[in-house]
Amino acid sequence: EETVTLNAFDTTCYKVWGSIFSKKISPCSANTSARKIKLKNNGAYQAKMWVTYDDNGTSKTVSSNPLEVLESDTVEVPNTSSNNPIKIKFLAYGK
Repeated sequence: EETVTLNAFDTTCYKVWGSIFSKKISPCSANTSARKIKLKNNGAYQAKMWVTYDDNGTSKTVSSNPLEVLESDTVEVPNTSSNNPIKIKFLAYGK
């Protein structure tokens, strides 16, 4: 469940998809310089992705929605300069 105030509609974009049993919502942006990391679940289990990156000296983590088989989601990472590599973690539920 996501609560969005009316003033957020001026600056916030949301993508919504999925079924009644597996609802998905993610913030989206129009930042063309952002790095995009896409996960497509081609496995037999529900999956999720976490991306950890360095944002001006602060470690931040963003995640995908839980994805059913054949669903995909894109995580955006700001295009900042850092000496630390981006770390990606995958988890398949039900294994």
